[in-house]
Amino acid sequence: MTRDQARRLIVGDKVFWVGSAATEKGVVVSVNRFAVRIKWSDGRITEPFFNDMRKIEMAPANVPA
Repeated sequence: MTRDQARRLIVGDKVFWVGSAATEKGVVVSVNRFAVRIKWSDGRITEPFFNDMRKIEMAPANVPA
């Protein structure tokens, strides 16, 4: 996703890591002015900057996190 798309994310949005949508699902747990914090399905929490989200995409609305 682009920087502008990442800036529009809100808490609760579902995302996935490009190339492994079936296994790397996550939920946005917080957003600040520089980054998004994502809790992944394997328990990890990451906080990529908006400019570093090229490999992350929004999950379709019907996909559970």
